[in-house]
Amino acid sequence: MKLRVMTYNVAGGRDYSGELPAKPNPAACAKIIGEYSPAIVGLNEIDFNHPRSGNVNIAAEIARHSGIPYESRFGKATTLGRPGARGDYGNAILSKYAVLYSEAIAVPDPEDKSEPTYYETRGIFRNIILVEEDKEIEVIVTHFGLAKTERAETMKILTKLIKERTRPLIIMGDFNVWDGAVNPEWDRSAEIKELYELMTDTFKFCKDQTKRTFPTRFDISALAPKEINGGKGIRIDYIFVSDEFTVEDADVPVTQASDHFPYYADLVI
Repeated sequence: MKLRVMTYNVAGGRDYSGELPAKPNPAACAKIIGEYSPAIVGLNEIDFNHPRSGNVNIAAEIARHSGIPYESRFGKATTLGRPGARGDYGNAILSKYAVLYSEAIAVPDPEDKSEPTYYETRGIFRNIILVEEDKEIEVIVTHFGLAKTERAETMKILTKLIKERTRPLIIMGDFNVWDGAVNPEWDRSAEIKELYELMTDTFKFCKDQTKRTFPTRFDISALAPKEINGGKGIRIDYIFVSDEFTVEDADVPVTQASDHFPYYADLVI
């Protein structure tokens, strides 16, 4: 069977296509999802009952606005916000197929927090999905940290899950890891070497290998200076698949609905 899957960091459902600062508008991300109609979508940076997003489930709102009858599941990673204005935050999945099981796995905060960057408690969201009668697959959605020590903690858990799997497996999300295409001195791909050894990076099947997934515009953040890769951005959003899958195609649709571009892969299982 054919299966289109998509990973998308939706920045809490804030719309980056208009005037900044971006304002909540989950319909913007939903539009591109509706156009490409993936069977399964992994979402990062999802607010759940958070005041800054109107106390709604952003994943469910994206599903509703997409026009596709997705099942929506949320996996909490942490709680964010000031006292009196706090809400849950994490990853989510949208699926055209029945989700049989979901598990939010906490990633331990690293003991070493000496790196001068933003730290945030991260999570791994594991799901079992029935794609055909008697055919189950496992889909993991995750969002790696900005600090190397955070990413190492996530990789420990992912490697264990890969080695213990009993079903075809998809792992996708924002990894905050880029390869040497940006600058060989910045190459972080060794941090996820176990994924490259045990799984297939679907991006190798993308016809345009110069495509990147972040940022959608260079005026959004000091994290995205125009000097990065000559103003072309970086690829930090990934879809890895186990050897039960064949990859037919992969691509990065163009939209400024978030600060990341969505990324999809067309699979056969």
